[in-house]
Amino acid sequence: MREWQVGDPIGDGNDLGVPDIGYFDYLRDKPDDESYERGEGVYYSSKPEYSYEECIENAKRLSDNGNYLKAIDFYDLALDMMYNDEIALNGKAECLCKIGEDYGASECYYELGFMNNYVRDDNESAVKYYRKCLELNPDNEKALNNLVLVLRILERYSEALAYYKRSKNNDLNWNWALCYIGLKKYESAIPLLDNVLKQSPHWDTAVDEKCECLIELNRESEAIACYKQFIDMLMYEDCYERALERLDLLSEIIPDDPFIEDRRERCIKDKESLEIRLQAVLNAITSYHMYNPNGLDENGLIGFIDYVSEKSGESIEDILRWYCAPMSDSFNFNGKCNEMFYYSHWTRILEMYGMY
Repeated sequence: MREWQVGDPIGDGNDLGVPDIGYFDYLRDKPDDESYERGEGVYYSSKPEYSYEECIENAKRLSDNGNYLKAIDFYDLALDMMYNDEIALNGKAECLCKIGEDYGASECYYELGFMNNYVRDDNESAVKYYRKCLELNPDNEKALNNLVLVLRILERYSEALAYYKRSKNNDLNWNWALCYIGLKKYESAIPLLDNVLKQSPHWDTAVDEKCECLIELNRESEAIACYKQFIDMLMYEDCYERALERLDLLSEIIPDDPFIEDRRERCIKDKESLEIRLQAVLNAITSYHMYNPNGLDENGLIGFIDYVSEKSGESIEDILRWYCAPMSDSFNFNGKCNEMFYYSHWTRILEMYGMY
């Protein structure tokens, strides 16, 4: 038990590092007791609880007098009242630094960076706090990722790229690539975009950025080939709406190419055919619900997907592939499936068939 927790009058054994309000009934009638005379400067009010302002005031007085552990307790109380409060997190971080707890301080600064980045939309402050976090904990990949993202948003590309060699996270390839594009260093951006597309081959925006880089480098034939390959992949995987969008982009480069007209006709025809097949699957799910309204165990899930496959005439592999693929935003097959059958059930089915 810490010395400032005088006894345990309510008998709950609380010694968790956060002031237990129950203890202070023992102290409130003694505003001039020895705890104040020791220089802690903490007034215990007659109110049943501390206000946020009282917690901050007490924490600052304790910190000014070198009582950092006790100050942290009051900052934590303030944070219980005002989650992610900037004053409390800053004060707590400073106290943690004073007692050599750099990791804990870095996490406070990360929270401040995240809050300013995603909640307050104050990216300049976010940069300041993410950098403070990384000074104390250079291996914090979350802070590094977010710092690079914010610097890119602020178009401070050279600063963002200064962190390039420090990162161990391939997810940053996208941000690095966009930084190089912002600096018009297209040759450097293309290999990074290739890495992105190896991990996420369906990422339309990455393909668009790569093709634009190739065009800027006067490598138009490579850009055309890249678009054609991507369009054929989308069509092969039944993503017809997205293929049509890319065909529109490609037509701006090669408006009279027979490839465009051929693929557009096939997309429109195959998209209509696919939506009929998707509707048959949804009808089979509805039919199953009519006869099996109760919950399902694992064997029931297998029976469900077998029934839907047989009733719709589609293979289980195709049904699950359609469920997973971002095929058609207008038809919204995935969303309709989740409305009709629990998402957790679909996840379990995908696990059973090795597709999750």
